[in-house]
Amino acid sequence: MRGNFSSAHPAWVSIVVLTELAWILTRRYRYLRPDVGAFLHQLLHTASICVEDHAIAGKAIDFFLGSTADFSDCLILARNESRSISPTHTLDRKAAKLAGFQLL
Repeated sequence: MRGNFSSAHPAWVSIVVLTELAWILTRRYRYLRPDVGAFLHQLLHTASICVEDHAIAGKAIDFFLGSTADFSDCLILARNESRSISPTHTLDRKAAKLAGFQLL
């Protein structure tokens, strides 16, 4: 990354940007799921980068790596679980395969 970022002045990555990044890497550039997950984990653990809702993002990445669901669905599940909302209802059949989701 270019810029004057450091642990004292980190770059800010919103959860929306993280979601878009996962989407573009998988859909546009055809990166494999394990590679996308590893890259997202690396962002979370880079001192010069501050990811919004760090713990929720980490849980969403773990869900993403352990499922076939899109990262956005994994993020929805992680956010809901952090608020003790269960189950998370969905119309998405792939997402519904992930524990915590219930197909409508």
